This record gives sequence, structure tokens and C-alpha cells, in this order.
Amino acid sequence: MCWILLGLLFGFTGKVVESIWWSIPWTMSYLGDSRWFQFNSYGVFFNIVFRQAFFTVSAYCHLRAFLPPNTGKKGLTYIHYILLISLVLGQGFILYLYYIKNH
Repeated sequence: MCWILLGLLFGFTGKVVESIWWSIPWTMSYLGDSRWFQFNSYGVFFNIVFRQAFFTVSAYCHLRAFLPPNTGKKGLTYIHYILLISLVLGQGFILYLYYIKNH
């Protein structure tokens, strides 16, 4: 039960912070503020942390919650590989985009 609650905590926290952030540039855009584009461009950093990382940790917690207690090390290793691969692919894509943009 603790893993489910942790997963919900990470998932909702990430979504709330991300939504609060996006309300700032969207409001600025709606009001015609000239700085909205600058604020909008910072959104990628909020997405990386509060959408990608928090949701990945949330998914890990949910997967972990449904492992039977007697699964042992092999079951945990499988879940850890899923977490590691998703983080590497997600962060690798971000680094790739950064590389493309700057070269």
C-alpha cells in the first residue's frame, strides 16, 4: 500500500507543479505580455523534472506495489531495468534534441 501511495504522491505532485508552471506563460500569452515566449521556453525544464522524472518514479512505485512479497531479487531486477531504461531513453532523447539544436 505504501508503494501505491508514494506513486500517487509523485504523480499528483508532478502534475500539480507542472500545471501551475504552465498557467504562467499561458496567462501571459492570453494577456498579450511580450515576455510570454521567454517564460514558455523555460517550460522544457519543468517538463523534464515534473512530468518526465516524477511520472517515471510514480510508475516505478506502482509497478513495485504489485510485485508479490516473495518475488525476490529477480523480480526487483526486472523492475529496476524498466526504470533505468526509461530514464536513459527519456534523458537521451532530451540530450539528442539539445545536440541537434546547438549544432
